[in-house]
Amino acid sequence: MKTQLAALGATLAAGAIAIGATVSLHHSGTAHAPGASARIVKAAPVARPLPKEVTGVVSNNLAAFDAACGCEPNVAVHYARWDDNPDASRKLAISMTDRGAAPLLEISPFSTSLKGIAAGKTDKWIREYATMIRDLKTPVLISFAPEANGGWYSWGSGHVQPADEVAAWRHVVSVFRQAGASNARWVWIVNQLWPGSGDIRALWPGASYVDEVGIDGYFKKATDTFGSVFTPTIKAVRALAPGKPVLITETGASPKTNKSHAVSALIQGVRQYDLKGFVWFDIDQSATPSNSHADWTLEHAPAALAGFKADTNSHR
Repeated sequence: MKTQLAALGATLAAGAIAIGATVSLHHSGTAHAPGASARIVKAAPVARPLPKEVTGVVSNNLAAFDAACGCEPNVAVHYARWDDNPDASRKLAISMTDRGAAPLLEISPFSTSLKGIAAGKTDKWIREYATMIRDLKTPVLISFAPEANGGWYSWGSGHVQPADEVAAWRHVVSVFRQAGASNARWVWIVNQLWPGSGDIRALWPGASYVDEVGIDGYFKKATDTFGSVFTPTIKAVRALAPGKPVLITETGASPKTNKSHAVSALIQGVRQYDLKGFVWFDIDQSATPSNSHADWTLEHAPAALAGFKADTNSHR
């Protein structure tokens, strides 16, 4: 179901940067090309509180999305590969914040061992990344090893023991805290549940290591509804993490669905279940169609984009 991301390794190592862009490493295991180099940002971002209500976006060019939407989403996502130069994430976080979007940085532990992480073998890089986050001096949403209940990543279900996943998560959080990165707010992200998905109860790091819970899920078929895509997972994570805010951290609608209806369903579902909000995956993957690849963008769906804009502006 998932594609491999090795082809992006050289590009990511080069640290390609775009204004407000995300270097996208995953969407249920799908690779995205980063935006072109635009500018180098050196100043620290203006400190501002994290939004209480979220309408966010995954985009390879946040400035272009803002222009097309006529709005400024208040969360933007960057998928950081393990061992990336922390300075690349710093520049992206600053460019996001400059555009009014709180950064959600998802750290993907490719080419490393979860047991090694838990044993402290990669602490040098973790401390460097944590120090970078601390020095931003603005609240940042952080995740680690997302969608571990799926089998498409090396850290996912069927590849590692859940106990190793939990130990690695706790260790990463602990090193961040030891480095003084108290501005990091930890988001534990799972993929929407389906028959055969990993048991999220075995993957739960514990309430003291998680600030918020994220759910990734997509409208792929014309018959998909908010309830069919998200409700079982919302109920499951709330049983695990009562009182924790729940955010849809990645979602979209394929051309097989009605994107306007999907946006409306997301807005209504967020209200019905008292969620923190949703983040739209605005990437065109139609060049490599599969069950998990499609054109998820809103720019050519005027009614859907208008609904997204209205929801975004309601949080400003």
